Amino acid sequence: MVLTIYVFFPDLFPISHISAISKHTGHDGNTATAGGVTKIHKGNNNNAITETKSRHHSGNTKSVANGVRVNNNNSKVVILTFGDTKKSQFTTAKPILDQYGFKASFFITCAYAGDQKQTGHLSWNDILALQEDGQDIESKAMTHVDLNNLSPSALVFETAGSKQCLENHGINSPNIFAAKYGDVWNNSTVMDTISKYYGFADNGFAPLMFLHCDGYKKSN
Repeated sequence: MVLTIYVFFPDLFPISHISAISKHTGHDGNTATAGGVTKIHKGNNNNAITETKSRHHSGNTKSVANGVRVNNNNSKVVILTFGDTKKSQFTTAKPILDQYGFKASFFITCAYAGDQKQTGHLSWNDILALQEDGQDIESKAMTHVDLNNLSPSALVFETAGSKQCLENHGINSPNIFAAKYGDVWNNSTVMDTISKYYGFADNGFAPLMFLHCDGYKKSN
């Protein structure tokens, strides 16, 4: 079972240290990355902005890459994400989430869902039950493949096809795409394709970071 936890403390560091901004200018605008979470901004604005949320002494804030902070009523500082469409996410993780009243984002690989070989993947009924319970269902491509080496048509199949696949199975407007190997943040072709169909991208892997917040020592 794959679980990723993103914890944001933008008030403890200069925003430039948190955002690690990487801009990719394309037809749909710019992107910016923050702690492995990438927001893809569409439109004519040439400024890439990374949004994170934190709880500070004065209340909740929303930090953006240009240093401007505004009040935000959302007290959420941790984002739980699950990948690889494992059955244990429903049988083991969901009861724990329910126990503590937590919600998470589940990134679904369409080829794994409803696996006919019954190799331990979520079924579509499981995924719909998660959605009905208020869990967030998002996209993790059609198949288990590295997006960096695909033809343009195959890249569209993996990104746009996955979104359509989820919607065809009753998922409500997935708007976040997770790159399978977390290695596409500096590939403008891939990022521009993702940005045509999604508002956000989840990308990157890192080792554990202890809560004294001294940063990642070695990480992509």
